Amino acid sequence: MGSGRPGRPPNSAETVIVSISTTKVVKTLLEVVAEDGTYGKNAAEVANWLIGEKLRELRKGGDILAERLNQAQRQFHAETGKNE
Repeated sequence: MGSGRPGRPPNSAETVIVSISTTKVVKTLLEVVAEDGTYGKNAAEVANWLIGEKLRELRKGGDILAERLNQAQRQFHAETGKNE
């Protein structure tokens, strides 16, 4: 079932745990996406990738939410010196 793509390098970013509850069907769909490993090797990694992609999309929106997200990211970088 592999995609033939090389494995991803380990995540060098500091991580924190966020718990979410979802339906069984969403978990199943995340597992299906994880089968080839392109977006993560398990449901949690795929969910993390999808959330990150959606946040990047929202930050490009040009509305008040986008500005608030961009401001939060700038503040994070200023406070931590980390570029995640």
